[in-house]
Amino acid sequence: MSGTAKFIQQRQEVFRYIPGFDIEAVARAKVMVIGAGALGNEVLKNLALLNIGYVVIVDFDVVEPSNLSRSVLFREADCDGKTLKSLVAARRIRELNPSIKINVINGDIAADVGLGVFRRMDVIIGCLDNILARQSVNRAVFKIGKSWIDGGLDDTSGSVASYRNGHACYECSLSKSDRELIRQRFSCPDKIRRYASVGRMPTTPINASIIGALQVQQAMYEINGITDQDLLGKKLKFFGGINEMLITNMMEVHEPHCLSNDEYPEIIESDNLRAEMSVGDFLKWARSYFETENVTLRLDDEFVTSLMSEQTGAIFTVGIPRLSLDDQYVERFKQSDEDVIHIKDIVYEVDDHFPDQLLTLKEIGIPHLHIVNVLVDGDDKYVELTGDEAFLEFT
Repeated sequence: MSGTAKFIQQRQEVFRYIPGFDIEAVARAKVMVIGAGALGNEVLKNLALLNIGYVVIVDFDVVEPSNLSRSVLFREADCDGKTLKSLVAARRIRELNPSIKINVINGDIAADVGLGVFRRMDVIIGCLDNILARQSVNRAVFKIGKSWIDGGLDDTSGSVASYRNGHACYECSLSKSDRELIRQRFSCPDKIRRYASVGRMPTTPINASIIGALQVQQAMYEINGITDQDLLGKKLKFFGGINEMLITNMMEVHEPHCLSNDEYPEIIESDNLRAEMSVGDFLKWARSYFETENVTLRLDDEFVTSLMSEQTGAIFTVGIPRLSLDDQYVERFKQSDEDVIHIKDIVYEVDDHFPDQLLTLKEIGIPHLHIVNVLVDGDDKYVELTGDEAFLEFT
């Protein structure tokens, strides 16, 4: 028996006699962890120690010195200003458990993770620190009929909640001030730091450890089919200052215009479709598959085709998804340091009149293995780019 095989056998024996712990189900499970900061470190560490089979890590940040006081997987040598949290976390949990299979997505959860990735997960765990990212996860998960486990940290406290359509909705529960913050974050195109430090708070390794452990415990309930103790539709609040916990049932609120409440019906899979194919080739496929000329690709997010200088009125032709429109990109169009650049023209739908048919789906903002919305003779169809399945390869 090899060293790794012996290691796996020993680890499984530890859990074999724990009531309700199905070691085979855990070894098969696919878990997506979104965010590899302090909370994500704790969740990933616990998943590795529990011998979870497959993990997807999503994050776009680099390791910084401030992370070291509360992130168990990071080291001083990682703080060189360019080392990605996701890659470091993957390497360190593999040291804890050589048998774990990992897929790393170095990107933005709102722009770089296709719905097909979510669809293939058994559990989705959010380790995020802002409402915009949480809203993006909630919308994605609800569209494909999944649930997700959200964790949040305050200075010495924290919370865990589990959301699923029909039980509780994160977006529907947002306050007026939360919604106003989202509106403000998108109102000025020269300030598109969507995930800036609004609302972020200093925290400790203690509450990160507690909340991360509770999130993984909820994940284990879901993987093992235990429903009488889980937190679906509930919120657990940990008060670190007084060492108390409180569990409340979340109200099932349905805001009439909430975009999270739209669950996709039948999903059409096609091995012929990939994010790297051109817009023109996709439309050609759609016309052939649905046997009609009347097809339109609906975009999840805006595609910006022109910008305008507030100072001079100059118009600049561009072609970029709005979620990729950051300060660095906008800076090149400013006529002076005081100039403000505004979005002038945007596209929500793509058809035969789209000006650049040679752009790829990825270039107009559609990630690998995504499920796209196609309007066919006035009816909505949902098509997965199944040809991208290799994107989700685990190593």
